[in-house]
Amino acid sequence: MCSIWLTFFLSFLILNTKAEQVYQTCADESFEPNDYWKQKMLCMAYRFNFYGYKSNSMYAFMDCTFIRVGWMDKGTRKWNVAKMAADMRASGFPDRTAELTEIEAWCNMEFRNKLGPMSYYRCIETSKQGPGEFKQMLRNREVEFFSKNQCQGVALD
Repeated sequence: MCSIWLTFFLSFLILNTKAEQVYQTCADESFEPNDYWKQKMLCMAYRFNFYGYKSNSMYAFMDCTFIRVGWMDKGTRKWNVAKMAADMRASGFPDRTAELTEIEAWCNMEFRNKLGPMSYYRCIETSKQGPGEFKQMLRNREVEFFSKNQCQGVALD
């Protein structure tokens, strides 16, 4: 019994440790240290404000975050619903596999060949429970990132 609990705890710890700082890591990989656009990108992520910023940098940043966390396959760009549902459960939410599967089906019809993190995020935003729980899951995973105001000194157009 103790080994089962220990296995679960270590899996949870690894899951959360692996994903922490994904925003910062992806921004660091994409931009120079003092690049203003890097801070702007981090501010948008902090506010969950990805609309109106359709740049290659934004798409690359979002690709990096979804791939690094395991929510999207790099080659096929297919949404990994099982991984996202598991991460939501690990963050304290009920099993949302059925809802996420429905969202995925709708998203595939809506965006067809333009699937990627931005379209998946939009699909989650339109769902009933998706936006609040998804944002809270990210806040739970990225504690250090969300504990600091990423928008200080940044003006969003």
